[in-house]
Amino acid sequence: MSESTGQPFVTMDAVPFERAEGAVLIACQRHFASLPADTRFEVAVHAPDRSVTTAAYTILHHYPA
Repeated sequence: MSESTGQPFVTMDAVPFERAEGAVLIACQRHFASLPADTRFEVAVHAPDRSVTTAAYTILHHYPA
């Protein structure tokens, strides 16, 4: 995960996911309060054939005033 500046602040080698859904489980909304408002997730999927597909997602969120 990184900020919009590209500065990484955490790297995880393995994360929970739902194989049937093809979904990575990131965090519930309550936990986003500890992250920057424009957190960028980069996800690498390692397939059984050893190919790797990478995608990046920016999660924009704001905190209640």
